[in-house]
Amino acid sequence: MKVFSKDQKTGVAIYKKSHFPVLLLGADKTKNQRLDCHLQKRLFLVSVPDMTPTMTRIVTAIFVLLALVCGAMAQDAPSPPQDALAVEVDTLIRSVDTAVGSLPEIRENDEALLALSKRLSDISERLVTKGVEITTQLTETRTNLDQLGAVPETGEDLFADERSTLNARRAELNRFIGQLEQASVRARTGINAIAEARRDVFASTLSRRFEFSTVFGSEFANDVSGFWRDVARRIQSWATFTLRTKQESFLGAIVLSLLVALGGSIGFRKAIRQFIFRDTATEQPVYFDRLIKGFFYALIPSFLTLGILALAYGIFEFFGVWRGDIARLAGATVVAVLIVVLIWRLSEAMFSPSKGKWRIVEVSDRAASLLKILVIALAAVSAVDLLITQINTVVGNTLSITVAKSLFTAILTGSLLLAISFVKPYGAIQTDEDVESVSVKIDDLPWPRWFKWFLIGAGLLLILSALAGYIGFARFASQQIVITGAILTTAFVGLRASQAVAERGVLSDRTIGRFLRDRFKSSDAAIDQAGLILALLLGLVIVLIALPAIALIWGFDVVTIRSWFTWFFTGISIGSITISLTGIAAGIALFAFGFWLTKRVQKAVDRNVLERGRVEIGARTSIRTAIGYVGVALAALVGVSAAGINLSQLAFIAGALSLGIGFGLQNIVSNFVSGLILLAERPFKTGDVIEAGGFTGVVKNVNVRATEVELFDKKTVVVPNSELINSPVSNWMHRNTLARMEIPIGVAYGTDPKLVIDTLVGIAEDHPRVLSVPEPFVAFTDFGASSLDFVLYAYIADVSFGLGTRTELRLEIDMRFKALNIEIPFPQRDVNLKMMPVAKEDAKSEDEPVAAPEFDVIRTSKVATGDDEDD
Repeated sequence: MKVFSKDQKTGVAIYKKSHFPVLLLGADKTKNQRLDCHLQKRLFLVSVPDMTPTMTRIVTAIFVLLALVCGAMAQDAPSPPQDALAVEVDTLIRSVDTAVGSLPEIRENDEALLALSKRLSDISERLVTKGVEITTQLTETRTNLDQLGAVPETGEDLFADERSTLNARRAELNRFIGQLEQASVRARTGINAIAEARRDVFASTLSRRFEFSTVFGSEFANDVSGFWRDVARRIQSWATFTLRTKQESFLGAIVLSLLVALGGSIGFRKAIRQFIFRDTATEQPVYFDRLIKGFFYALIPSFLTLGILALAYGIFEFFGVWRGDIARLAGATVVAVLIVVLIWRLSEAMFSPSKGKWRIVEVSDRAASLLKILVIALAAVSAVDLLITQINTVVGNTLSITVAKSLFTAILTGSLLLAISFVKPYGAIQTDEDVESVSVKIDDLPWPRWFKWFLIGAGLLLILSALAGYIGFARFASQQIVITGAILTTAFVGLRASQAVAERGVLSDRTIGRFLRDRFKSSDAAIDQAGLILALLLGLVIVLIALPAIALIWGFDVVTIRSWFTWFFTGISIGSITISLTGIAAGIALFAFGFWLTKRVQKAVDRNVLERGRVEIGARTSIRTAIGYVGVALAALVGVSAAGINLSQLAFIAGALSLGIGFGLQNIVSNFVSGLILLAERPFKTGDVIEAGGFTGVVKNVNVRATEVELFDKKTVVVPNSELINSPVSNWMHRNTLARMEIPIGVAYGTDPKLVIDTLVGIAEDHPRVLSVPEPFVAFTDFGASSLDFVLYAYIADVSFGLGTRTELRLEIDMRFKALNIEIPFPQRDVNLKMMPVAKEDAKSEDEPVAAPEFDVIRTSKVATGDDEDD
């Protein structure tokens, strides 16, 4: 290491070893001691206070050692060489140019165009990935430049070399990004050109008309015989060569494949029997059971066949006995066999000619047999067409064979569709009008009118277009009708299955229902709701699978379908709002997880902390409720953020809510705020006996909006929290459960008050629930109108026993007063009646004097019985 430069005034020394500069700042009492290490700039900056020369040398040595360590760390993780990055960018650009340049050569070949489109799509994704990687490096470079600061206006630029290197790196990265953007534009332009070329090929294929006289001429028979001779020759030459050179491998592959087929058929037969067996002794299986059995009956054997054939193909591949053309022929044969097997199993499951009880499609027995045969025939025609097409591709395209194959496929498919349209699938019950008890089942109801005419129209279209020479259109239409029909039929059955799952009580008696009931203690209503959700998800999955499959059949490529799905799930724009279904799903999932986690935390805190800490029940309820609200609020915030909703954009919604609160939601908000106050202050808690609003009861639950109070007659009253905040509330158990009882009682005049007081105090002291401290006492309260009034005051430890204790004390008072002849009077009244005399109207003369009125006093007895006697 050597001194690069040194300032005598400040004591700054710059040391440099290889590419790693070290700056040591000497005595400077105005600065604090600091240390700043920038690995990417390879700069180590130290400022120390004034020291002795010995200490300065020691500190200098330590920091130089640290600088060397940082340099080694920086060298251990070098950035990618610029030359390697340039090579990668150049390779991607040349790949785009090569792919786009090959477009004119394959413009008439749809399969080659589709492969080229996929290749360009892959290159375009690699361009985007590399562009993001380079953009990250460019950001780091700009950050390093910003850390170096601006170029000093005066004096020497100590970082001139580093600044120059970073500027050159930034310019190079900008150039790479520009090149990648141009290549990406060319790739997208090429993809659009390929789509246009495919549309042209598709249109020319459908609109091209063939003259049968030129196709089926004298050379047709030679072409057909030569075609099959070529196929037989290829298979024979492959078999001969393989037996001669790889006899052991060939025979071993055959034997092992047969063993796999035999073992798979026998071994899995018993394992899958319980899933596919349809018992004819069953009275009438419900539709859900028929669907499930039919589903397993169709798919399990089909997948088993696929597995056996694929394994056999892999065995031949493993032994190295395949040849390129023979492998393609074998693959096409496997696909054709799988199509026939799958359609056969599906038709058997749907129509079930011999097991009408398990039939999925409600048709008559005779129609079921016919429909099964016709559907399998359609599948066989499509499979043979696919197989001959692949063979024709292997041995060489022959126009006459292609046209003949397409012609016969279209005519046979059209004829089978016509035959299906004339089947009368539905049966009816006809009752004899003369004898009502006699009914005869007949099978003479046709398809619905719209479906029948669709089949007739499709069949005639295929036959007439093929006979008119539009072979390409006829073949395309026949393929689309058959394959699309198969997909739609399968999707229809799947949707019917989802509807069956959603029916009430379907899952309750099934395995999944029993599992939910045993594991989660779910009720039948909850299981039905789970069935409804499961049905919706099943229907959504079926639609999301069926639509892309149909799109692929109708000529759309995977890239286009994937872009549709990307748009549908991540970028549906409505005005200025962009909806992301995946984001919404992620938000819902995160909210559900947060809600579940909150419940778990509530239970854990309550059981492991509060209960073990012997926290009283009211405080436990408040803490548990607070944790629940905080957890749900956090889960909602996380879910909203994950859904892609910017929380800063909720200001408008908050303003609208505040306006609504000012008008219609003020009571709800008032109750909500009151609930929070009650949970915080806790003037009463769960289990307290309160008096509020003219009722008395036990607090059962304190919620955010309202409080549940159970009266002593077991009637529950839901009280809004705002009333409990704004009105007086008496809490018998706010501080403790101690309560004082008051029992008023009156005795007749003439009774000894001292005897009454001693008797009442003795009764209270003898009761087991009455406390001795504070001791009970009696107050002589008043001389009443009919009695001497006393009040017995007694204390009990638990207010909840107050009603029973009062009853017991009153019973004891009545019994002892009777024993002591102490009378408990009832109200008495003295009533005085004044009788007015009747005026004498029959006076003899005006001069005769009238007698003065007399008043009589009627005295009543002291007993108000209605038996008073007149005086």
